[in-house]
Amino acid sequence: MKIFFTIIAAACLSLTASAQNFNLDFRSNIPYPGYTCSSCWGYTDDDGTEYALVGTSFGVSIVDITDPDNPEVKFNVLHTPSFWREIKTYGHYAYATNEDGGGLLVMDLQYLPDSVPQYSFVYTDPNGFQQNDGHELWIDEKGRLFIVGGAYWGAGATIFDLTADPINPPFLGAYENHYIHSTYVRNDTMWASEIFDGQLEVIDVSNPASPSLMASWHTPGNFTHNSWLTSDGNHLFTADEIPGSYVTAYDVSELDNVTEVDKIQSTPGTSVIAHNVHLLNDTFAVVAYYCDGVVLFDVAHPDNMVKVGSYDTYLSACNGYNGTWGVYPWFPSGNMIASNIEDGLFVLTPHYTQASRIEGTVTDTTTGALLNGVSVEILSTDVYESTDLSGEYKTGLAESGLYSVTFTKVGYITKTIDNVSLNSGEVTILDAALVPSVLVTLNGMVTDSATGAVIPNAHLFFSDQFGGSMSVTADGGGHFSIASFQTGIYDVIAGKWGHQTRKSSLSISPLNTDVNITLPSGYYDDFYFDEGWTESGTATTGLWERANPVGTNLGINFINPEDDLADDFGANCFDTGNGGGNPSDDDVDGGYTALTSPAMDLSDYVHPKIAFHYWIGSTVTTNTEDSIIVYLSNGIESPRVAAFTTANSPSYEWVYHEINVDDFLSPGVLVVSFVAVDHSPENVFEAAVDQFYVTGEISTGTGVANSSEVSFGNFPNPFIDQSTAFYQTGDVHSTSVSIEVVNAVGQPAETYTALPASGSITWGKNLPAGIYLLRLISDGQVLRIMKAVKN
Repeated sequence: MKIFFTIIAAACLSLTASAQNFNLDFRSNIPYPGYTCSSCWGYTDDDGTEYALVGTSFGVSIVDITDPDNPEVKFNVLHTPSFWREIKTYGHYAYATNEDGGGLLVMDLQYLPDSVPQYSFVYTDPNGFQQNDGHELWIDEKGRLFIVGGAYWGAGATIFDLTADPINPPFLGAYENHYIHSTYVRNDTMWASEIFDGQLEVIDVSNPASPSLMASWHTPGNFTHNSWLTSDGNHLFTADEIPGSYVTAYDVSELDNVTEVDKIQSTPGTSVIAHNVHLLNDTFAVVAYYCDGVVLFDVAHPDNMVKVGSYDTYLSACNGYNGTWGVYPWFPSGNMIASNIEDGLFVLTPHYTQASRIEGTVTDTTTGALLNGVSVEILSTDVYESTDLSGEYKTGLAESGLYSVTFTKVGYITKTIDNVSLNSGEVTILDAALVPSVLVTLNGMVTDSATGAVIPNAHLFFSDQFGGSMSVTADGGGHFSIASFQTGIYDVIAGKWGHQTRKSSLSISPLNTDVNITLPSGYYDDFYFDEGWTESGTATTGLWERANPVGTNLGINFINPEDDLADDFGANCFDTGNGGGNPSDDDVDGGYTALTSPAMDLSDYVHPKIAFHYWIGSTVTTNTEDSIIVYLSNGIESPRVAAFTTANSPSYEWVYHEINVDDFLSPGVLVVSFVAVDHSPENVFEAAVDQFYVTGEISTGTGVANSSEVSFGNFPNPFIDQSTAFYQTGDVHSTSVSIEVVNAVGQPAETYTALPASGSITWGKNLPAGIYLLRLISDGQVLRIMKAVKN
């Protein structure tokens, strides 16, 4: 058999995965085309040459990784084909098990790099039952070989003596009470991971002929895959091989009182699976974490484990049991290897950075009572924790620095402590006391941000950090009032047709119960609020409706979208039928369905553009009949301004489009209509629209110089890194000039103070890619609005 290998360039993988990786550097990769990989182990010879021993579906691959950037395959040792293969070493011997027969593979490594004699050992017990497989193996400090999970001795553990004969070791005994998936043995104690029983058993193997049970307990996922013990024997770490599993730490210093002290996930809230956990110097847990790759946790404090490193070896879509199977971190060089099921051997260089930890208690300022369930957040990070029943919290992060820490709990005023110093390898103690919140009457006004005029009947939605929310509509005078409003920090989203929807943060206290919500004029609607769009038409099913879309799919593609556009407020869009079920249950059938906007007064706009995102889906991707047709109307003329079909437009995704109004009608009072037309009843046809807005310069008139004296430009546009906005206000007497940058959903992004009359500012360097609106403001009046795009 000839197997070809390719070294993948480091730059390709590191650039692709860089957003997910930290404290682990890619060095090289060897794929095994046509074969899968399972576990891996390491071997270092007397000359310091480092070898990776990679379990593959064809056998064991032996790779010289002494030069981590240029690994070299030395030998491919063939054995029984198997998806499962586990490897360990003893002296200059390596041993490999598999679940598909052929016995135990024994490799004598002392002849490397010249050759590798190999043997296939088959043991026959006194009753004539042949050992022909094994899921896992372990070799303890006494030279005893433990093979577990095989089709013998109840699939428990079979014990052999390698010190007597490393090639044909004599049988010492067996433990057969339960199936054992993986094991760790030290000091005559076997820590047996019994995956199907969901438990870990501790077994005395001082007399291998008669092992005896010492203790047992269930792990959190009841699917115990493997375990690893600290050098002092006081703490044990386990992994459950199920979606959303944890790495769990236990105090095992007293076997009659085993206590769980902490558990952690690589990416909380996902279904990623922890596979194998190993310990390095009792400080770091190095975990083969399937779809998340290799993950490092600082476990120097087992009761406060912190993620401090990650490298994702699998960049394709992951279904749970893809990616990293095994990892070996004990090479003298400090380099590490990982085996990826689909993509082969990875050589990595870790940076073992100890965590910056923070711990403390939270109390009630009035009673001094300890508060449980307090949310503790380190701002500008993804670190969240909650206090336990004793009012205590423990957490941390990988990077040192100064941070702001926020404490929140229902019924209490949120507290933020700034400039908290967190240092690598240290524990910062930060206690907090929270003041009980009170009920107040909240009064507010909604006004135009440029003119100060009230905005009647504006919609508002308040939400706190605990999931609480309430809605209110301002009256005809722009005023709103909410009785029995609980003090705290709230996000408020406000909107009204003719003004741009905005989100802001409010801190409501007994000293701050009167608020003013300002909205810039313009047209923006992501359908968070019902602004009065109307549906009409002849279709019998699949009518336009404003809703959180329910995806219907045929094969791998959603025909009706599953989600609205990601970068707007809320989860709503307008789609054609939202009944879910089969794709044909609520698609457009029997005619057309038209979605028409409220009236837009574009009289003050100079060269306005209508922009939106649309979605089109059909069972026929070359469909030229079923379509979304866009019309503009001034009440007299209604020209067709765009038409989308699956033949001329991308399918099954949100697509941005804009229309120059001047190309069809003079700016004035207009409406826009989106008409989904079903010409082919035998086809499934769906459409959707989201994030509708109008862009273009606005001539405000009052107090503003002649438009010919006002200029506002931007170059380059589009841009990649940063851009320069240049302006002229037409008024040498202006005292306050600013340029406000807002994103596509109207949220403030940057604000610059500019020189009077004319000048320029450089902007956008720290902003993500996207569409932005720049507003030129002089003495509180908006002179021009301009669109810019960062790629």
